[in-house]
Amino acid sequence: KISELKLNLSDFSQIRKITNEEAKSLYKIVDIGPGDELNIGWSYIPLSSLEDKNSVWLTNSEAILQKIDIKSHAQPENPRENELWIIVYGTPEAIIDLISYTLSYEIDKNEIDVVELYCKAEVVKYVKELGFEDPSWEEEPVAVVLYEKKLT
Repeated sequence: KISELKLNLSDFSQIRKITNEEAKSLYKIVDIGPGDELNIGWSYIPLSSLEDKNSVWLTNSEAILQKIDIKSHAQPENPRENELWIIVYGTPEAIIDLISYTLSYEIDKNEIDVVELYCKAEVVKYVKELGFEDPSWEEEPVAVVLYEKKLT
């Protein structure tokens, strides 16, 4: 629940919204892992296929955050009505500021009560300090692990 999170209150003056094209450029600078594919929730897409379909991107120059809500049409799966998906890349400290800003100022807390956060493994301990918990489904831990095999 959003109300239970311990969000940072810091100087958010460097945070700004960016366009889809600016996001594509920033993703090329930020460590998104090997290759040129981006996490878009439960799946990955090539950076070149990233579209502006009701997603909002925020940056503070050291991290990038994509906010996806029920109005989004960016992928086959979307958040439910009461959910928000956040996808982050960048330095842990900058990511924490973007998450705190987004959950403080960029959502309607009367409509959203579940936030699913997608991040790289090295960021997990920092988001847990905010109060995020390990994901579970029917009280069983879950994780998404994707592998690639070249069939040539």
